[in-house]
Amino acid sequence: MCDVSDQLVADLGHIREGSGVSAVMEVTALPLSPPVRCIVAQGSNLVPRLASAADEYELAFASPPDATPAFECRSSELLLPIIATGEIERKARVRLVDAARKPLPTTAFGWQRF
Repeated sequence: MCDVSDQLVADLGHIREGSGVSAVMEVTALPLSPPVRCIVAQGSNLVPRLASAADEYELAFASPPDATPAFECRSSELLLPIIATGEIERKARVRLVDAARKPLPTTAFGWQRF
């Protein structure tokens, strides 16, 4: 688990580096605010850019697939949205894909401090 303070793709990269696995992120599953959803619905290619450059201050974590029912139950109990947005693979990178699993470009890789 990590906080998404740089941006989603970069912070998933930190999980990847620490664990030796990769993440596949389905951009159509990302939680977006209503105004952003309206912009995206107009055919904008904004979602991959948001995943690559946005600063949302959320938590990203990986869990086993069989934990999904427990997370769904806790999400309802706590009134806290927990959204499955991707999966872990044994490859060595973070990939963005659309709902049809078509690869999407990653345009930025987080905040560069130095």
